[in-house]
Amino acid sequence: MDDILPGDSEFYDFTGGLGLGVLVAGLGYGSKASILAYAHDGEENTADVVVCTPDIVAVIAYAGHGQGQNPFAQIKSRAGAFFGGDSGAVNTATTQVYAGEVAVYVPTTFGGQGIWASAAGTGSLGSSPHVDSSFLMSGDGVVNLTVDSDDDSATLIIDDYSQRGDNCPTCPPCPDCGDEPPIPPNPPAPLYTEAGEPLEPFEFDQGGCPALMQWFANEVGLAEDQIFVMLGNADYLATDIQPCEACARLMQQADAMAGLDAAQLEAWASAVRGGMAGPITPEMIDGIRTALADNPAAMGFDDAAAEYVRILNEELGFERDDAVAVVTSNYAPDYADLGAYISARTGM
Repeated sequence: MDDILPGDSEFYDFTGGLGLGVLVAGLGYGSKASILAYAHDGEENTADVVVCTPDIVAVIAYAGHGQGQNPFAQIKSRAGAFFGGDSGAVNTATTQVYAGEVAVYVPTTFGGQGIWASAAGTGSLGSSPHVDSSFLMSGDGVVNLTVDSDDDSATLIIDDYSQRGDNCPTCPPCPDCGDEPPIPPNPPAPLYTEAGEPLEPFEFDQGGCPALMQWFANEVGLAEDQIFVMLGNADYLATDIQPCEACARLMQQADAMAGLDAAQLEAWASAVRGGMAGPITPEMIDGIRTALADNPAAMGFDDAAAEYVRILNEELGFERDDAVAVVTSNYAPDYADLGAYISARTGM
């Protein structure tokens, strides 16, 4: 634990010196540590997570001295996508934690969703949060939450290890590793760049991650505090995706689209409209792309719009339709009717 938190951290007082059974830690600006069951993205989805230990379960997000704020630590059950849910889908999520003690801890002035269950449904977001910078089962009590919205249902249980019943799976004994040192954490993944193309350091020149978060808030029309709550609900399926990296790449696509003049944008729209006849198919998209091949600026817009939507959708938690609405509103307000094409391009 001393390798993660400084020896004088109040975390040691917070946990009462209990033995550590399970540790989930996020380190650095905007870090996130989660125990989460998340069911979404399909006709019928079920997600179950069970954590069992007679010792302490600790979930910690720590920005470190001089590294800023906004880490998240949470134990959560989530059914349905954050923005409006999965239309027509049935999502069921259950998170269960049985331990001698459970602690959720964020040693900063902002951060931490604590204990949360949410069910997105198709048109509403039902949620039952315990929003605080810290949670301790022995002080705050056990948790038994069930939240329903339309066909989505999320259940969250945090209870003493003695109440586990038959819910905990039987695990094989841990191997005796002797005095082998722990595996060090992976270094942060490098920012994305296309092969052979250096990444311009604009995200650092313009103020680093806080500036990117502020830009992102303005870009999608949300208050900055809402952005951090939203990113707490976005689940990065690949461990090397971080919100600042995603925002940096989103800004690159935004800059590419913003550089298009009215005539070039009209050329893009004309090529798309000229190639659309009935339901959009891969062959139809190939034909539109062929028509754009002689106009590098319009082709660049086509690529940037699709990648912009993909980043919002897959990495930052937006529903596909919401992401398309953002890109058309910001960069093609007179061509919102072509949003279906952008959405189809993103899915290729």
